[in-house]
Amino acid sequence: MDNDEVVQAIRLGVHGVVLKDLAPRLLMRCVPAVHAGRKWLEKGYATQAVDKLLEREGMRDMAKMLTPRELEIAHMIAKGMHNKAIANQLAIREGTAKQHLHHVYEKLDVDGRLGLMQFLRRRGLD
Repeated sequence: MDNDEVVQAIRLGVHGVVLKDLAPRLLMRCVPAVHAGRKWLEKGYATQAVDKLLEREGMRDMAKMLTPRELEIAHMIAKGMHNKAIANQLAIREGTAKQHLHHVYEKLDVDGRLGLMQFLRRRGLD
């Protein structure tokens, strides 16, 4: 099961997720706990699932503030692309790419490219 499947399972109401190689002593604790109505999610999965949910929430917040084009450009900046490469890939002028990028900076209240990359990294969106 990958992280997306774990998150989806939780959303669908699954009470317990265990790995096939779970130690038998833990499995003996897991089954009664889930049967009693408690939730069981292995620590590694729990951490990854929470990280994934937070990442998605960060994406939703950004998607509310930015246009689809601005969001696309922000992700390209996070990948380390330069304005000219962004313009070429999107088939727009470099000046247009710079304009979009300027709007991203304003909307996210960041100071330039480095500020944007730090913003994205803090939210796990890089």
